[in-house]
Amino acid sequence: MGKRIRELDMMRGLAAIAVIMIHVTAAPLVESCWQGSSTIFYLTLNMAARFAVPVFIMLSGAGLELANRQNEGYLSYIRRRLSKIAPAYILWSVVYSFIWDKETEMLSIGQKVTLSSIVSDLVTGRSCIHLYFVPLIIQFYLLFPFIRKVLKTKWGLIFSCLVSVGLLSVRTYAATPEYLSFLFDARNPLNWLIYFTMGIWMSDARIIAILRSKQYKSALSFVLLAGISAITARVYFAAKLTNMIDPAIDGSELPLVVYAVLFMIWAWKVEWNNRAVSSALGWISKYSYGIYLSHILVLLLFITTYEALGFQGYGALFAIISIPFILLGAALLSVAGEAAIGRISKVCRPKSR
Repeated sequence: MGKRIRELDMMRGLAAIAVIMIHVTAAPLVESCWQGSSTIFYLTLNMAARFAVPVFIMLSGAGLELANRQNEGYLSYIRRRLSKIAPAYILWSVVYSFIWDKETEMLSIGQKVTLSSIVSDLVTGRSCIHLYFVPLIIQFYLLFPFIRKVLKTKWGLIFSCLVSVGLLSVRTYAATPEYLSFLFDARNPLNWLIYFTMGIWMSDARIIAILRSKQYKSALSFVLLAGISAITARVYFAAKLTNMIDPAIDGSELPLVVYAVLFMIWAWKVEWNNRAVSSALGWISKYSYGIYLSHILVLLLFITTYEALGFQGYGALFAIISIPFILLGAALLSVAGEAAIGRISKVCRPKSR
């Protein structure tokens, strides 16, 4: 399959928008008193967008499988894959090391950093709240040539499901000792293995033909709407009892796994015939990686400006204005970042004699 697959591009574009929605709705939910329609509005947006990271990981698996070169050496493969993601990641990790306060999770210009802290942030992805994703993906890159053939089998798919769901179940329902915390860290690829394996499967032409079938499309749409409504209601009432959002969301992670999987299947069944929608999502998809890396900076600047202008509270208008603004701002930064990296690479590239 040499040509681009439209459904994958559409899902990538939707996931870029969804990850912005998750972070835009975070502040209103944390500060909410769990009363009023705005809370339900923001919580619904937040829950509905929870397919974002699973879709990005699925797309990584699909991309690696589709671009697989049978006779390529391992070192050449790693160099090729890292050249696509490392330069932008290094740039943004260093930027966030200087401006992101890990304690307050807010913008903090001029804070002191050291070379060792910058290197540590690069390796761990801890320079900002969302950058864990890149070290996670790099681990999948490193493992892919060794686990690809196993994961392509039905037993590999079953194993991936059991591992990921099993770890999630233990984290949610069991008290685990501190020395095992690394197992449940977001950077542990085992927690996301089911989505990566689905990506490998969804790159197969026979599976794609089945997924594109319009059979059960209406029923699946109804199940998705009903499911996210039920999850939102569960999180709402759990958070209202404790006045804390994070534990309530953690308790709903298993249903959210099912929701993310069903969303991926549903996205294959959509025809994506609307030219304006498909063109917009295709453009967002093209710059999705840069959007993912830069959107937190744009969000922080937006909130700072929003408060400086005297606006108080987070009504529905905040989301309506902020989401498109942050999406456009992050996309522009992505374009600028790619151009800067391209110029640096051109300058550093040895000149041929």
